Amino acid sequence: MLVSIIIPVYNSEKYVERCVKSLFEQKYQDIEFIFVDDGSTDNSMNILNRLLDEYPAVKERVVILSHAENKGCAMARLEGMKHATGEYLIQVDSDDYVTPDYIEKLVTSAQKYGSDVVVCDYFYFHDNRIDRKVLNPSADPHEFLIQVLTGTIHNGLWNKLVRHNIFKDHDIYPIPGINMYDDKSVIFRVMYYAKRISYVGRPLYYYNKSNPHSVSAQDKITEIVPAVRFSKLADEFFAEHTADEQVHEALNLFKVSATGLLLLYGSREDKKRYLPELRRPTLRQVLKHPTIPFYYKIAVLFYVLHIPFVTSAARYLMPLFRKHS
Repeated sequence: MLVSIIIPVYNSEKYVERCVKSLFEQKYQDIEFIFVDDGSTDNSMNILNRLLDEYPAVKERVVILSHAENKGCAMARLEGMKHATGEYLIQVDSDDYVTPDYIEKLVTSAQKYGSDVVVCDYFYFHDNRIDRKVLNPSADPHEFLIQVLTGTIHNGLWNKLVRHNIFKDHDIYPIPGINMYDDKSVIFRVMYYAKRISYVGRPLYYYNKSNPHSVSAQDKITEIVPAVRFSKLADEFFAEHTADEQVHEALNLFKVSATGLLLLYGSREDKKRYLPELRRPTLRQVLKHPTIPFYYKIAVLFYVLHIPFVTSAARYLMPLFRKHS
């Protein structure tokens, strides 16, 4: 069973060798590697080409696509997915790396259970520390969709092996321009259509939290517009596709988080423009939110209670809230 791995590469020369070696040394062999050079200006692609010479047995299974200029990870992933020919697809970020049995374990589970999606645990790694993340996700796709929307399950595509036909049959691809929440914009639609999920309760992926240049490490201000765009995308999707009250409530909880982000980091112009799009949450939604930080809750709570001064002040108290949360 052929698996396609899509690996966007953009200025990751510090990490890409470790990533590529971990992929080329997979125990499972029936893999198509699709690298998308997203306009790198550093030595990343030279390192990749050198490694291709060091692993000649892999060379014929490697596809390299190139953008003349940086278009963002959403476009890079879209390009890779459009060229994929595998029965299953998975994404790997070029600053991360994987265990030798990463694909083998996921494929074994997919074949055993006839899965549309296979999920695994992962490690967060920092400069001097590695932490294991145990997911224990729901095997029910409906409940998994809710977990993705509320943030109780990480939305990363890199720990989820997905049947290719789900993407093709339902035209599910990254949205150009949504380079934060690009994973979330894809996986919530995948889970809407998925029928069978299986889980590998072992960490198979090393997720890099120490790269200061990664999208996930960028300033919170740059997260505001993508969060609002994701909210709009999900609203439009569920306006056209039947979903129950639980799913709509899960999306509302995402909007609580986006509202907190906007209140704490947005400019006056941002708040004036985007808060109406998110709609004012209810007190119950703020209090019951399972994942947002305490200082987000404080800011949104006072926004709901129409106490703008305290909402603004919460931004300056964030260091204190972080220390005790």
